[in-house]
Amino acid sequence: AKALSDGQLDSAGQHFSAAAELAPERPEGWHNLGLVMARKGEADTAIVNLKRAMEIAPRDPVMSRNFAMILKSAGRIEESTDAFRRALGLNKEDAELWESAGVVLLQQRQFKEAADVLAHASKLAPASPAVRSNLGLALNAIGKADEAQAHLEEALRLAPNFAEAYLNLGTLRQAQHDVEGAIQNYQRALAAGARKEQVFFDLSTAYGLNQDFDASLKYLDKAIEIDPVYAEARRNRGMLHLMSQRYSAGWPDYEWRWSCADFAGRQRPFHQPRWQGQTIDGRLLVWSEQGIGDEILYSRMIPDLMARGINAVFEVDPRLVNLMARSFPGIDVVPRATPPARRCGDPDIVAQIPSGSLGQFLRTEEAQFRSAPRQTLQPERNRVQHFRQAIGAGPAEPVVGLSWRSANPELGPQKSIEISKLERILKIPNRRFVSLQYGDSQSDRAAAYRQTGVEIAHIPDLGLTSDFDEVAAITAACDVVLTVSNSTAHMAGALGVPTIVMVPQGSAKFWYWGTDRELTPWYPSVSILRQAAPGAWDEVIGRAVERLHALTKN
Repeated sequence: AKALSDGQLDSAGQHFSAAAELAPERPEGWHNLGLVMARKGEADTAIVNLKRAMEIAPRDPVMSRNFAMILKSAGRIEESTDAFRRALGLNKEDAELWESAGVVLLQQRQFKEAADVLAHASKLAPASPAVRSNLGLALNAIGKADEAQAHLEEALRLAPNFAEAYLNLGTLRQAQHDVEGAIQNYQRALAAGARKEQVFFDLSTAYGLNQDFDASLKYLDKAIEIDPVYAEARRNRGMLHLMSQRYSAGWPDYEWRWSCADFAGRQRPFHQPRWQGQTIDGRLLVWSEQGIGDEILYSRMIPDLMARGINAVFEVDPRLVNLMARSFPGIDVVPRATPPARRCGDPDIVAQIPSGSLGQFLRTEEAQFRSAPRQTLQPERNRVQHFRQAIGAGPAEPVVGLSWRSANPELGPQKSIEISKLERILKIPNRRFVSLQYGDSQSDRAAAYRQTGVEIAHIPDLGLTSDFDEVAAITAACDVVLTVSNSTAHMAGALGVPTIVMVPQGSAKFWYWGTDRELTPWYPSVSILRQAAPGAWDEVIGRAVERLHALTKN
């Protein structure tokens, strides 16, 4: 111990190693050896020894604290999250530990738990501007803007030149759609010494929300010039190019999504080499990424592969297997599983690629979109006829499918529309409306009926979240679909059904809907109605009424 306190790390390591070997049943030797290894910069060895100590003394407060903190410093954030949870229960009064745990939870995007942990940290250390700033960030992420602002302002009162608080206050202003206020705070953060690449990234986001895409791109370029491996900046630049239909420029940067902490996709454990667009002698494994909507979007490129004579094995969400197999005869469709299905490891598969990476080889210019089929998904025709009859439309009643909510946990509120706002839609005469809304829509449909006297048809026991073969069939039974930006929009577009997608302004606007055009090359049957300002749905609804009149003349 004296050697460690004197900084004689080699000597301390030797002593603690000997102690651990002489008394392996005692945790102290392993714990102290782990601390020495951490001080020497040998994080992996340190963690092995600390883990051994924790196995012997799982409720030791000091050891649990050090184990969590060293995991965090080693960048092993996911592991450290559970370690911090254990340590917090044993160290109720350790402000630094609670603050560090809150930061880790923020990194893991577990905002509600982060807010609770940081609120406790702020009670332990009320004069810490860092704790106040991080608490403000967490509260803002869970929609408690007023509380967030109070903590951020207190952080700046405690430390008037605190760059991180200015950055977080800028994020708060963005969430309030105060773009100019956000930009001002980001500029203050820059003057206070914040990392330039971080500020440029945040400025890019703010200018993008303000529809100034040239300025947004300029600041992303600045951030990447400083830090060429800034994954979030590279990913966002890729999406900005794709949004503007500059595909050749966009796809390479979009590949950086895999290195982004906020990316929802996860790499699959396949051993085959990544496909680079070449001709192959064997099969190509294409595996889906992200959510159902993205799986449908990228499946639009499967016919491109088939046209090039490439035999594919397509791994998809199990709920999509039947639909994809019917739609793409000649390829093997397998359900995604953990561990992967045996078929994914068969020797005839010589390369693999995530579906979102196909675009860099298959969709680099607009002509490739124009030659793609209008409809790629093929519903079961008997089911389509069954649902058409079950909807109960009269012979002169066009069927309008409706979806008004997104279940996205972060962006869903921005993308969703309150059912009451659809009154003008529902009062269009001689139309039969049917719910395509996944999740429990009973209360919304009842509220719409009380408000308008118009029934939105609902097919009982329809598996809108469990059986996408049924979703495809009822969607194809509609003459037109009106929806917000969710998986319904992708399903209808891939089925070739005339579709109106109501797209929000702000951070919930996705790149595949473009910037200002009413059409997207991904889905020729889809037309896009955009908000002029965040939250401004009324004008969008008005245009949707006109569009529905035009699409459903009877």
